[in-house]
Amino acid sequence: MTEQIEGARTLASWLTIPRVLLDQMPIEWRYEWVKLMDEFNETWDWVPDGIQFYVNARRSGKMVELPEHLCEYRRPMYEELEKIKRHQV
Repeated sequence: MTEQIEGARTLASWLTIPRVLLDQMPIEWRYEWVKLMDEFNETWDWVPDGIQFYVNARRSGKMVELPEHLCEYRRPMYEELEKIKRHQV
């Protein structure tokens, strides 16, 4: 049996995080994230050949558009991102 992490917020099977938000975190945090992802990828050979992943959003079971400010990581919409920030990091 897998040990559950105290304080985990979801029982979802997948983790999906907008890259634009990761890119707004402090540089030290991002370096640590990259190290952790490298360690994960060195541990698991989990993506079958030829598989591609896509993210879709649903509300009440119906497909909805993802907010543009969460999809545009090459040209961040800083004003929109500030509106959803809970606190300064």
